[in-house]
Amino acid sequence: TKLLTMITALQIQPDITVKLTMREGEETPGSGNNLRPGDTLTLWDALHNMLLPSSNVSATIVARAMGERLLSSEGATGDAQQRFVQQMNRVAMSLGMFDSHFINAHGLGARGQLSCVRDIARLGMAALRYPAITDIWGKRDYTITLTGACPRKKVIETSLTMLDEINGDIMGGKTGTLGKAFNHLLLHIRAPGGSDLICVVMQASTNEARYSDMNALLAAVNKGYRWPQRIPEPVLN
Repeated sequence: TKLLTMITALQIQPDITVKLTMREGEETPGSGNNLRPGDTLTLWDALHNMLLPSSNVSATIVARAMGERLLSSEGATGDAQQRFVQQMNRVAMSLGMFDSHFINAHGLGARGQLSCVRDIARLGMAALRYPAITDIWGKRDYTITLTGACPRKKVIETSLTMLDEINGDIMGGKTGTLGKAFNHLLLHIRAPGGSDLICVVMQASTNEARYSDMNALLAAVNKGYRWPQRIPEPVLN
């Protein structure tokens, strides 16, 4: 869900230096709960916080801020969060995610919110077109700078663990977790021959199982497919 939130936000506001401020009432439970009302950070830092520790509150802030931009550009009024989620679903449809529907920007459980492996793979392929995303999702840690009432720096770490135990040349990826029994994983792999490969597993029973499932998937792909050598694109002088 946060990958779609990031793509939608970058389409609305490509300037990653724009500053966002958390407001009262935007506290969001779950992962990455590391901000407080009054904190100000750049969109760049907010994207890091969403992608590495999977910060739900950062997704809430980004969705509200980008929803306000949409409403302002349209000369309209309304709920900024809902307007942003509406845009998320439009972007999802444009990517061919026809079996997906989103209710919120952070991915916490909501009746009617759903997707499937094929759609998430399409989302991962779309993310490859955004350098801001591919630059972030391979990092193990990052330091965000917070200003406002309580200026500070905070080191954040990726939730993508056990990287060294997975076969292949891993470029990055994103975990998704909903309760204890729904453990998802998207990986960007540099496949044999140099091609980009998006691999997705969903609904693993544990955190460890999602990585073993991914290992099995990658082993089968590497063994069962004769990868062509990627031919570099010509560079025009």
